[in-house]
Amino acid sequence: MKRIGLIVPSSNTTMETEIPALLQRHPG
Repeated sequence: MKRIGLIVPSSNTTMETEIPALLQRHPG
């Protein structure tokens, strides 16, 4: 579950990777 990255603040690298990934899936 990639959502864990967003829940865990200690994994800033994961968040930075997940945020752009979500934007690519949901443009706009």
